Amino acid sequence: MVIHLSYDEVIQALGKPAEEGMSEIDSSYTLYYTIGNHSLFVARSDGAFSGAPFDSITLK
Repeated sequence: MVIHLSYDEVIQALGKPAEEGMSEIDSSYTLYYTIGNHSLFVARSDGAFSGAPFDSITLK
């Protein structure tokens, strides 16, 4: 799903992530949440924590 949310908006809505940082797979900056038996990834495709909006969310 495509989104357009700032770091603060994501934290306000979902709280502090279990982990966050650069993805070793695709160089995106990712916030990782555990929700029951699921994992939620909120990512910014431009990589480094630059203040750019997060642009994708994935639930696995």
